[in-house]
Amino acid sequence: MFENSQSVAARAGLKPRAAAPLVRLAAGLLDTVLLASLDAVVIVLTLRLGELDLQSLDTLPVAPLAGFLILLNGGYVVVLTLAGGQTLGKMAFGVRVVDRAGCPVTTSIAVVRALGYLVSVLPLGLGVVWMFLDTDRRAWHDRLAGTRVLMISGRLGPVRQ
Repeated sequence: MFENSQSVAARAGLKPRAAAPLVRLAAGLLDTVLLASLDAVVIVLTLRLGELDLQSLDTLPVAPLAGFLILLNGGYVVVLTLAGGQTLGKMAFGVRVVDRAGCPVTTSIAVVRALGYLVSVLPLGLGVVWMFLDTDRRAWHDRLAGTRVLMISGRLGPVRQ
């Protein structure tokens, strides 16, 4: 967890460098696989608690289950982004979310960024594709929340000034 609001890059002695879009996509894919697996476990446990089999999936109440999964998935993204600027996927690929000044994100920024994923993904993923075209490598959800995603390490170790 961050001790203060000092710039992440300055505190670590790192030169800030925007994360490559393919690295960000890989981190996002890992998070998606982790969350989909967790969602599947929740659904299976819900079925077992109701003494139902997989064929009875359509008998589960959609709204409460969907609401719970949305809160679970959104909470994962918001809490981990707030706690250290990284989801598990971002940790695995050595990237971190920071605000415009390079400082840790606040709760409101983490929530806006998580909700902004919908804006980036829903129109055929155009908001995500945007980071390939943007000189700052920022997707639409980064622009909405005022965040950047920086490399904090590479295959050969940290990026030093």
